Amino acid sequence: MNIQFLEAKRKDSDYEKFKALYRKAFPMYEQIPVWLLFRKAKSKNVIFYHIYDDETWIGFVYLIIDGDLLFLQYFAIDNSARSKGYGGEILSKIKEKFYEYRIFFAIEQPDEKAPNNEQRVKRKKFYEKHGFQEFGYIIEQPNLRLEILSLENVIAADDVHKVTEKLWGKFIWSIMKKFVKIHKKSNT
Repeated sequence: MNIQFLEAKRKDSDYEKFKALYRKAFPMYEQIPVWLLFRKAKSKNVIFYHIYDDETWIGFVYLIIDGDLLFLQYFAIDNSARSKGYGGEILSKIKEKFYEYRIFFAIEQPDEKAPNNEQRVKRKKFYEKHGFQEFGYIIEQPNLRLEILSLENVIAADDVHKVTEKLWGKFIWSIMKKFVKIHKKSNT
């Protein structure tokens, strides 16, 4: 395995592969418009990489930075490259490359009533296997509950708000934050 991160550009040869995987890997309600992803990627607060094994495109990662915080907004591996150890290897490379940051992300909270609960549980176990742990907070949006996982349990709710504002921008976030609640996870 020879994992490489290359800056994603709208006109690169893997743009169509990226769009197809992005639309398939993330539910519509989690997707930010593609044009906005690329626009935000021009800022110093966003890192958007295509991931390759040598010259073979295997996926992408979209990271948002604020101070010493690194939020893993999107991470997806192409179906043809899954179950081959790439996910763990890529997470190791991210942890190594961004060692000075407090890394965290949000996943769909496991829920026995959810039609994709098995996938949610598997995803959480995968991240726990690679050193991430529950942070104790939930991001709640209309019809969506996301659980925050981190490498270090030293992130505050305000940190999540700051990073989200970096992604959306002050104006859009000023509207959205009325519908997004970040709170301690209850034991019920």
